[in-house]
Formats: sequence, structure tokens, C-alpha cells
Amino acid sequence: MRLLVALALLGLTTACGELIGVEDMDYVPPKVIALSALNCTTCAVRGDGSVWCWGANNHGQLGRSATENDGRPVQVELPEPASDVSVGQTHACAATKLGRVYCWGENFGGQTGAPRSSAPNEPFLVPGLENVARVSAGLFHSCALTTDRKLYCWGSNHAGQCGVPRVPAHAGQPDASGMCGFTTKEVADNEGSLILPPTLVSHFTLPVDEVMAQRNTTCARSDRELYCWGSNCGGGADPSHLGNDCSTGGQLAESPGSLCYRAEPTRVNATTQGLVDAFGMGHLSGFAVDLEGHLTAWGWGKEQLGIGEKTNGFVPPTPVVFEGLTSAPAVSAVYRTNGWHQLARVGGAHYSWGENTCGELGYGPEKKALGTAYPSAARASVVPSGVERVTSGQDFTCFSKGGKVFCFGREDYLGQPGVEPAFCGDEVWQGCPEPRLEPVPVELGN
Repeated sequence: MRLLVALALLGLTTACGELIGVEDMDYVPPKVIALSALNCTTCAVRGDGSVWCWGANNHGQLGRSATENDGRPVQVELPEPASDVSVGQTHACAATKLGRVYCWGENFGGQTGAPRSSAPNEPFLVPGLENVARVSAGLFHSCALTTDRKLYCWGSNHAGQCGVPRVPAHAGQPDASGMCGFTTKEVADNEGSLILPPTLVSHFTLPVDEVMAQRNTTCARSDRELYCWGSNCGGGADPSHLGNDCSTGGQLAESPGSLCYRAEPTRVNATTQGLVDAFGMGHLSGFAVDLEGHLTAWGWGKEQLGIGEKTNGFVPPTPVVFEGLTSAPAVSAVYRTNGWHQLARVGGAHYSWGENTCGELGYGPEKKALGTAYPSAARASVVPSGVERVTSGQDFTCFSKGGKVFCFGREDYLGQPGVEPAFCGDEVWQGCPEPRLEPVPVELGN
């Protein structure tokens, strides 16, 4: 309990940008204290510290020895209670109430902290970390924020996503073919130089308030300034391409034609004042909220930017357009997603925009398959006011309210018993099973 109070006094935030506050020693945590989704897997932490995951398990991201997908939540067997969880593309990590970190799932880049010769389907204790408050899992790397707000990252550093120089180093500009010069073989053959143990991101002299890892890119907020580093490129559908195709990208707020990656955390001037109150990350995109609540977006211009048009090219920081409103509303939170869609909190409501293939935007039956380049208020019955946490996977959205979890969108990844999840992967599009357009409750054990 003392540790929870200490974390709250520090004002640390979750991976979704929510402040966790504890007013006194009699505080009783809600039933769900952390919620995270990415790709086709979701995990939640209950108030008793137990971790529950559901969805895709083709790489062991449900934290058990078997690799079958599971539509209903299964408990991850941790040796101690958890306080936070983050789902990456194909792995997951949890911070415990004792300040340690456990990870499980795919380990191609050493992102679980285990030797690359192993792929721990069951939780693996990441060595060299203590006093950890928050975690964020990317594609081939992971990051942790300690109680004194120091940032550590580990795993593959092939694009500088761990915030330290690459060894061996390559120029940060693409060659004539648009490739950065790093390959899967380079990662596999250079464990000692490209695969890092937990390493301090020493760039920051002031405390780090929040961190997000998204594929091979990392962003962090410190003293109301936003810094991003790692890959600035897209890549093929196969994750083993490592995001080294610079014909698309721009998540570092610079054109992928001139910058392929950057290992040095660099300030992103994404707002008029240059200061950021909240930020989010999407597929090849970034989002920032200034001190007045104005939301800007940048990156590869598809529907997920919400700028009023689909450009199919690099877009520098640009204001997000809110449909039907004469002036921009005050945004309080924006999130981490991995599809071509995004969500933002405005007062007690949520706005969403981008692709809506499986109803993941919460527009309801009348707009089941209607994607839009403009935000549109989600129906109150779908994302109601008073939600505590919001997270989004490839074709679905989940939120917690009253300590309970609800999800809508692609039916086979909503934590429902008797619904077998289909194969999940960027390589193969299986189509969308019958979508759930209204939220369904997710039962986390007893």
C-alpha cells in the first residue's frame, strides 16, 4: 500500500495517459487498475494484482506454456501481485507491486529480457530492474519507468528505439532504395551490439512523466515536452522486416524520405506553444495535446490522422478536425493504437476516427463499416461518460468503468467464452467476424 501511495504522489501516469491518484491510506483500488491492448491481445490487472489476458496467443502472449488462442480471459501466473501491464505486438510485460518487471511472449529482439535463445511463454523476470512503476511494450523492445521517473529500455536497438546509439552505427538517412540498412540477419547476428539489457535512457535530465513504445519507435513526455526516437519508417506487413522500408512513415514528425531513424531522443515541436499535456501513438503516427487541449497529428496520412483528408503521404504536425464543431474542443487524453484508427477524450465523451472495419470506432449499427477521416462522437451507450481507461487493438476497443472491463468491435477478440479467436497477424487478413457494436462485459475470473 505504501508503494501505491508513493507512486500516486509522484503523479505517474498509465500507458493510456491516465493519472493514478491515491488520496489516503484507506484507498481501496478498483477491480481493474490497468488495461492494455495491442494487435489482437488484451490484458488487465485486477485490484488484487492478478493479471488476466485474452485473444491471440500465437507467440505466447497470454503468458502460459500452451500457444492456443483463447477467447476468454486466462490468468497469467505471476509470482507476485502486479500494478501495471502493457501489451506489445506479440509480447507483454507487467510491473509488480514490488517494483519488478516480468515479460512473456515473442523474444526475437530480446524484448522479454530473456536470452534470445529462449522465448518465454511464461513470465520471465527481467534482470537489472527495480522500483519500476510503469511499463510499455513495443514490437522488439520494451521500456520501464521507475518510481523516481528514470527511463530504461531493452531489447532490439536496431533502429535506436532504446534511446542509445546503435552499434554498429549506420547513417540515419535512407539509401537510394529507401532502406535503412538494417536487416533481420543483422539483429540475429549481433546480439552483443544490437540486443540490449535494460539500459538507462540517459538523455533526460528532468524526470520522465510518461512513456509509450509503439512497434520500433518510442516517445516520452518530460517537463511537458515530447521526445521521440527510434524508427521513422513503415515496412512490410511481415514484422520481421523491422520497419526498415522508408517509403512510408513519419512517426518522428519528419519526412521518412529524409530520416529513417534516430537513436537520440529529440524534442517534437508538435504544438503551437511547444508544450504537451498528453500524447498518443498510432500506426506510423503521433498525436499531441497542448496545454489548452488542442490536438495535433502527424505521420503517414491515412484515416487515422483525423485531419479531414486522406493524403497517403507524410503529414507534419496538423490540427485534428472535429466534425460538426465550429471550434476545436478541449482534448484531455489520446491513446496508443496499432491500427488505422484513433480515439480521444473530450470532457466526458470520446471521439474516434479512422478505419471502422469491425465497428471498433463505436459509431453503432448505422455506421458499422463506415470509416471516416473526421472524428465523430462515439455513442454514449458504446463509450459512456465516466470511463476510467480506454485501450484499442487491431479491430476492437476496450474500456473500464466501475472497475469492470467492456469491449466492442471484432467479436473474437472481446474476451467472450465460446468464441474462438481466429489467427491474428499483419501478414494475413482473415476478414471481420460478426462485429459487436455494443459493449459486452468481460469476466475476469471470479
